[in-house]
Amino acid sequence: YAFYASWRASLVLLGAVPIMSASILFFVKMNQSQTKRANEGYAKAGAVAYQAASAIRTVFSLNLCETMIKKYVDATESAYRAAARRAPLLGLANGLMVGSVQSLRNVVLTLYGAYLLYDQVRSSGCDPSGNLGDINP
Repeated sequence: YAFYASWRASLVLLGAVPIMSASILFFVKMNQSQTKRANEGYAKAGAVAYQAASAIRTVFSLNLCETMIKKYVDATESAYRAAARRAPLLGLANGLMVGSVQSLRNVVLTLYGAYLLYDQVRSSGCDPSGNLGDINP
């Protein structure tokens, strides 16, 4: 329908599609790598927790509670630091995606659409919406 309504505005908007696609691809890649790193980090913490729980008698008999807690805290802190290090880049990817998809699209359509409407009114002297009445006194 967009090409039928205004093929020129549709072509201009299609020019912005590569920018939108690149920002979405960047966001998806960043999100996937963040999830992969988080899973790897928390897998280590899960292994420590499983080790302590499966050998609970040994942990208590050798008085290793504090050692196992420290191992678990170190593993979760490592996962947290890895996630926190990538957070600004993930925020940038999210901002680029939202900015390019919503803002770029709206700016292109609003500015170019307004230009097309102004050009049509100026060249024909007729308002296609019928809201201005007779603009030529």
